[in-house]
Amino acid sequence: SASLKLGQAVSDWVDAPENASRRIFILVSASLSHTHRTPADVDRCFLGEVQWGGAAGAVDRESVEARHAQASEVYDQAVVLWATTLRSEALLLTARKALPLAQPCGFGATVLLHGVLDGRAGIEGWEKSALARAVPANSGLLAALFLPPWETLPDNIRDVDRGWVEAQGDSGPVEMGAAFLGYGATGARGHVVQ
Repeated sequence: SASLKLGQAVSDWVDAPENASRRIFILVSASLSHTHRTPADVDRCFLGEVQWGGAAGAVDRESVEARHAQASEVYDQAVVLWATTLRSEALLLTARKALPLAQPCGFGATVLLHGVLDGRAGIEGWEKSALARAVPANSGLLAALFLPPWETLPDNIRDVDRGWVEAQGDSGPVEMGAAFLGYGATGARGHVVQ
């Protein structure tokens, strides 16, 4: 697919000799499926556009919504499996089959990220985790993290990318000490000091 090829091109760019000293951070925003059942207490103004299958009036809406919700669960679980293992079949086969009914807006961006990560040297030793998954309305959400082992990063990356940031927290100013990762990683390590 075009997204996979673009991700592979980004990966090649990251690995290019002229980028060896750069700190590269890749962030991908990609919603999961958009056809989960909506909790009754959710304001309808927060819902994404859903195209329900079947001609208006010619289908049983309850059974159509149930099929879409089932596809949403299959899609979201396949992406979670991919995010924790980077197994391409979870994303490129299982999730892809659920696309018509799950209607995710972020499939292309997720495939692009797979292209960036797939085949990276040492990727099997990277931390891969699904930090949180939620369905606050009808759209599935996932926060995932992909980090190389800290000790494998070049010294210039480990030593240079540290610093303190002051931010406004809920209860006043907060100082955050963080080590921001480059080298093709998606994420940051750090801690918060009150």
